[in-house]
Amino acid sequence: MNTPTTQSGIASSTSLAPNAEAWIVRCRPERLSSEDLARIADHAKVARSEPWVWIQLQCNENADTRDNVLTQTAKLAASLPGDRWRLLGKDLVRPGMRVPDQELPDLPWQAVEAVVRFELPRIEVAARVPQEQRISLRLIRGGNVSPCEGLLTNGSALARWIQSAPESRLRALRWVIASSSPNRCVILGKQLPPVTGVPLVNRQQILLPAGFCWEPNVAAPDVRQVFNLSANQWMLWENDQTSSTIQDDSFAVMNRASVRQWIAMQDDTTDDTTTQS
Repeated sequence: MNTPTTQSGIASSTSLAPNAEAWIVRCRPERLSSEDLARIADHAKVARSEPWVWIQLQCNENADTRDNVLTQTAKLAASLPGDRWRLLGKDLVRPGMRVPDQELPDLPWQAVEAVVRFELPRIEVAARVPQEQRISLRLIRGGNVSPCEGLLTNGSALARWIQSAPESRLRALRWVIASSSPNRCVILGKQLPPVTGVPLVNRQQILLPAGFCWEPNVAAPDVRQVFNLSANQWMLWENDQTSSTIQDDSFAVMNRASVRQWIAMQDDTTDDTTTQS
């Protein structure tokens, strides 16, 4: 996995809630992936003190996020590489121990998103459907009603929802930035975000706008064969002029931090993603 790169940013104003459990992880930066940091970003602050990266973790604990053994904060700490301690005041206590073995040094803590540029999921090769093949098939209104398992949307539409969406719901979604526009993304999942965009139906890993079908009426396996799609490839068929092939591993599990960073990177321009009419 790629080692995350850093960028300048302002110090985080995040502070630990009184009496809340907190954990500290210390590791070398090359052992951390951008996926690790994106996963913990909502619950973490980071600090650099050569040769270490220090991570301070704290979750909002409730009955759904803890079991009889570990709190959610402890689980996150255990999932990261490196040394870990429970933080008691300024004392650092190793797992299973009662006596601290050192104090937490004074460190320049910052929010994860202020110092890390996440690797965003993008379509690596936007393979366009050849013109001569597009002519033989076109989209028309009609077809069987099917549940939507995809959504083509933009950052503006996602911005408010992503702030409060439950983590369990985010983990059930996969996303990739659309090749036709860096301000749009494709989201896959059974329970899609309730935001504006183009809902998509899944025809054997061919994504079509909801309410549309092919003319002439052909089966999805035949379409996959015509376009020579492998088992790990998807096709996004936006309209008669815009179709592209997506490798399955281009999709990434959605997380709040990387989506927020993608939104922040966009220009303040209005995207024209609207529901098909």
